[in-house]
Amino acid sequence: MDNKEIIGKFYTSFSNGNFEGMLECYHKDVVFEDAVFGRLEGESAFKMWEMLLSQKKEILKLALTI
Repeated sequence: MDNKEIIGKFYTSFSNGNFEGMLECYHKDVVFEDAVFGRLEGESAFKMWEMLLSQKKEILKLALTI
């Protein structure tokens, strides 16, 4: 996949609550950092998305223009 396809798949998966699809877009050695979770690397970042999306109760709508 090229970058555009990866970004599209990531956000489509995110919108659908599909953390497995999101994780397919990440490199195994990903580094994710934000104010809430701090710095997460590899498997820790994957687990964060799994935890967040498995608890999702509302439908999330995202709009992406590439």
